[in-house]
Amino acid sequence: MHISKSQININELHFFLNNNKPTSNNKIKALLKHQLNSDSGFPELIKNMKLSNNSQSKTIIINGISIDIYMNMSRMNSVLANTFVSKKKEGRKCILCNLLEGQKGLEFLDKKYLILANPGITKPGDLTIASIKHEKQLIKDNFPDMFRFAKEMSDYSIYFNGALAGASCPHFHFQAGLRDILPAEIQINDFLLGNTIGNAHIQNVLQTNHLNVYNIENFLRTTFIATSNSKSKLIDFCNYFLNNLTKLNYLYFNNIKNVPDFGEY
Repeated sequence: MHISKSQININELHFFLNNNKPTSNNKIKALLKHQLNSDSGFPELIKNMKLSNNSQSKTIIINGISIDIYMNMSRMNSVLANTFVSKKKEGRKCILCNLLEGQKGLEFLDKKYLILANPGITKPGDLTIASIKHEKQLIKDNFPDMFRFAKEMSDYSIYFNGALAGASCPHFHFQAGLRDILPAEIQINDFLLGNTIGNAHIQNVLQTNHLNVYNIENFLRTTFIATSNSKSKLIDFCNYFLNNLTKLNYLYFNNIKNVPDFGEY
């Protein structure tokens, strides 16, 4: 079914609210219960939840930093997907324009997005926040929406993955998961409290009245953190950071085998 026709019926949702107030957080949790229900739910999600629950995992330590590794078969389609191939050339329909049988979602932000249970499970409760209109997977100009989601969905952390960071679909979408669940998120919170992990530590690289920007040294991946008490200042910084990152991409990501030339993207 097309994404624009896949919103959940309010009566179906009401049953799974269990008399809780219809806040954004509670409606999303009711949606997840509905989609996992054996009678009314989303078969692909139910199947993949069983696969995820039975997946093997191991934690390894590198330079004092813990990394969790999962053999999670429910992630296979996402891992093998090629975001760089156009849907026309690939010969198949967009998986977010055309949702699977039983997949339903909540309309959000003036019906611009549909919040969906993500069948490619990283952690239980994972969400895909898909644009109802098919647009490219580019964060540029979409930071304000990301922060609106963060405010409305206070029980969740909001993520964006670009094509070079694991996005498995070229249709514009955010992702979300329950807060303070992912190991790296827990570690980042520790860094902000001034703690060190292994050889990794936080450094303040910019400080103003409304904005702090940090870099984490020796964290096994390049990590910057921006914190602010002003949404507008944070949006301005994110756009500034993205524009400068674009210039670096243009310098260093040209003519590399198997890596597309994204230009301004």
